[in-house]
Amino acid sequence: MTYHNQTLFVTVGTTRFDALITHISSESVLETIATQTGFTHLILQHGHSPLHPTLLSLPSTRTTLFETEATSITYSPTFTVTVFPFTNNINPFLSSANLVLSHAGTGSILESLRLLKPLIAVPNPILMHNHQLEIAQKMHSEGVLVCCESVTDIESILVDWKRLFKDVDPEKWGRGRAEGEGSRKVMRVVLEEAFS
Repeated sequence: MTYHNQTLFVTVGTTRFDALITHISSESVLETIATQTGFTHLILQHGHSPLHPTLLSLPSTRTTLFETEATSITYSPTFTVTVFPFTNNINPFLSSANLVLSHAGTGSILESLRLLKPLIAVPNPILMHNHQLEIAQKMHSEGVLVCCESVTDIESILVDWKRLFKDVDPEKWGRGRAEGEGSRKVMRVVLEEAFS
């Protein structure tokens, strides 16, 4: 199974999600991504969350990617990791990705769906009464993304992502809805959870 220029983009937006970032940048998960998923490049937007010390111990160089200062790490001859904390424009990163793995924040979800990107949403259980879980589960049940309820499930989902996404269609979220209806539906789910 050979893939060329396959990019996995991981983002936590402007929030902290230490469990996700530490897990995804650990040696065992990086090894799985590099050898079992077909991805050749991991782009990791980590916000204020710390990277795993193993990743930080690898040789790195400063680089610029989509006008964002970043650090490039050659994990193996066929797999590179690019990390950065924040960017003023997330769209080029989302657009270039073959798969997006994101915290389940509404902004990140909606932007990925708008760009019709296959999306794995990982709820951050420490935020706002765990509303991200309800949003991700609802959108998973509608077949527009894959909900990964625990960071410990990330590896198995990534290994099997192509099969999992055969029945997922990001276009379903907006199809047949008036402009902005998808956003309004997400806000209804958030408000229902906040006031229940």
